[in-house]
Amino acid sequence: MENIFLHLFNLSVTASYMILAVIVLRFVLAKAPKWVNCLLWAIVGLRLLVPFSIESIFSLVPSPEPIPSDIMISPEPQINTGIPAINNTFNPIIADTLTPDPTSSANPLQILLFVVSIIWIAGVATILLWGLISYLRLKKRVAPSIHFKDNIYYCDDIDTPFVLGIFRPRIYLPSNIDGEVAHQVIAHEKAHVARLDHIFKPLGYLLLSVYWFSPLVWIAYILFCRDVEGACDERVIRDMCTDERQKYSAALLSCSVSRAGINACPLAFGEVGVKSRVKSILSYKKPAFWLIVAAVVASVAIAVGFLTNPIDKPTMTVYGETDPDKLNAAQIALMERYPELFGLNATNGLDVYVCQYGENSYSFTLLEHSETPHIAINDTTLHRKSFVTISAMRVILESYDIPEDQINIIPWQDPLSSYIGPYWIIFKGESPEEKQANYKKMIREMLFSDEPFVRPTYMSMQFDIDSDGNTEFCILGFGMTTDRFSFTLSAAEITPNTVSSWRQEYDYIIYSDVYTLSFVKGEDGVVRIQGIDLDDKTHLFDISFVDGNLSISENGVSIGEIISCKTYPAQ
Repeated sequence: MENIFLHLFNLSVTASYMILAVIVLRFVLAKAPKWVNCLLWAIVGLRLLVPFSIESIFSLVPSPEPIPSDIMISPEPQINTGIPAINNTFNPIIADTLTPDPTSSANPLQILLFVVSIIWIAGVATILLWGLISYLRLKKRVAPSIHFKDNIYYCDDIDTPFVLGIFRPRIYLPSNIDGEVAHQVIAHEKAHVARLDHIFKPLGYLLLSVYWFSPLVWIAYILFCRDVEGACDERVIRDMCTDERQKYSAALLSCSVSRAGINACPLAFGEVGVKSRVKSILSYKKPAFWLIVAAVVASVAIAVGFLTNPIDKPTMTVYGETDPDKLNAAQIALMERYPELFGLNATNGLDVYVCQYGENSYSFTLLEHSETPHIAINDTTLHRKSFVTISAMRVILESYDIPEDQINIIPWQDPLSSYIGPYWIIFKGESPEEKQANYKKMIREMLFSDEPFVRPTYMSMQFDIDSDGNTEFCILGFGMTTDRFSFTLSAAEITPNTVSSWRQEYDYIIYSDVYTLSFVKGEDGVVRIQGIDLDDKTHLFDISFVDGNLSISENGVSIGEIISCKTYPAQ
């Protein structure tokens, strides 16, 4: 329900631009035929009615989805109206008030959208019920009407003539109506039926009931009703002389009524805008041909500009979302495993966060560019992201069509690696600014070098490594040595409060053969270490504890010699 409301809200916002354009165009083309205005409102209705839109380079819509569809599950909810001033004004407010607390089970945005959706449904039901009751009451009033001819009926219990009915429209006239006035009224109401206004007006009312929360949709409906009557008047009087138009105006004044509310039916002869209609009728002149052409061209421009959505720029999405054929096997595999690192909005660039776990041990994650980097120790945004190896990040970045200089390198100090100071391991004896510049340069070479690059790195996973009933944050770090391949396996038990309140319990360094390593979780729920050797053969290693010591084995046989084994006491 919330997703439906969000989709309709986004449609109402994109349609609002068109409504404003049509309102302006009504004034610019005031002397154009009124049927042009009806055509413009039909285009607005089409935008509200059709749940999808094609893309066009001529689109004038700033953003097809001002409120992202995944905002309810986003750790950093924000809007994207396509207008920077609005985004910069409201996004900080949204971040301060609606960002979910990772320690709380309640998401304030989900609660808010649920409540708003309930209110929206109640409003839709109320407006539809009001329209139905009004129709049934009017239907009951004209039930004893007397048939005159064709679809024309006389009724004693009505004050003004109107058309009622959708599938079989009938023209109802007051019994005491003057004969000359009746002639004018019948011509007007027949024009309504010929133009199918008895169908379009209820359809407009239906759209109004769905989008009742938008003030611009209410304005559009009111103006639409006026333009429908104006177009119908013009259809009747276009071949009349001045005296006939005066008689028509007199008939309109004699049948004018005052209505307090907005309704879908009937199409009453003197229901709306009588004063302005009389003025237009008396001053009517056939529009010039060039004005009709200009009005039609303007209508086409409005349709092309606001019925279409802007084309996604190549820098805004990963190839896989638009053309799966352009994704190679490695990218497909990574997208299935790390979907949150794909499909990011790269319009303003991408941020690669680098975490260093040792002299030659790095991990990487990817976020949309932010003017304020996520470098706080307790930043939940980074803790919720997957960190990958250098080779994996290279493959992921290749799936984005974005210039290299739009990819920012941001060193980040994870709390679990706080025993390693950033930068100093790599570059000693330099100023902090020089260290950071050299560090970023080195990482950039790692990411974008055309030469094959093999760098040590790590990955992490949360699971109960020692089967004590408590979840540990496990780090698998590995790096090339002189002629052997070593890796460290360390684990920090997570407290119930937050990942930043941790205590390290295990730290192991084991020599083994050369493998490309990663954690894998089998269908049985057991976490193992997967190793791919130099011959591209895959091995699965079991992790277990024997007499309090770590054991990593393949088919029951240990894979290497433990040269360092530390167990930290519980705190």
